[in-house]
Amino acid sequence: MTVTGLATSPIALSRISSTGGYLSTSYMSYLWTTSTPATVTVGGSAAVPAYDMMVTAPHPITLTAPAPTGTATTGASYTFSKSADLIVSWTGGVEGQVVVGVQSMGLNPEASVTCSASASAGTVTVPASLLSGLGTMGAFSASVTSSATKTVSDWLMDFQATVGAAVGTITFTN
Repeated sequence: MTVTGLATSPIALSRISSTGGYLSTSYMSYLWTTSTPATVTVGGSAAVPAYDMMVTAPHPITLTAPAPTGTATTGASYTFSKSADLIVSWTGGVEGQVVVGVQSMGLNPEASVTCSASASAGTVTVPASLLSGLGTMGAFSASVTSSATKTVSDWLMDFQATVGAAVGTITFTN
């Protein structure tokens, strides 16, 4: 599987045998910095038909809220109240979906909340009612993803391009 049309091109994607998905290697520079049309080409095999499809890699976003309260080894650190809605806002959204994830740590089982909105909306709200059951520590992430699907024979092919906007740790307050 290869992707062409990005700043680094072509990009070969390697198959992940445990999940059946594909992943690119890490790159030291951005693969795209604006909305970029790309072509995904799959050579096919005895089990999977060959195909190609277009996907628009999403325009990166810049998170404007919440503001980090510090830095941690895994990125920024944040402090969120579990008794108030968490309003996440950004600039730069053009296409795709912004996905916000909040996950508690140290609970058994761990709990997570994921909310999404159109990238052009500029904001998404995580309701306090969903945060109230989380522990005292957690993780926060926000990214923008665009996807394309194509039916090939009796297969439904799906390709996603994602740009991370924020990742970090959370201290929850009541």
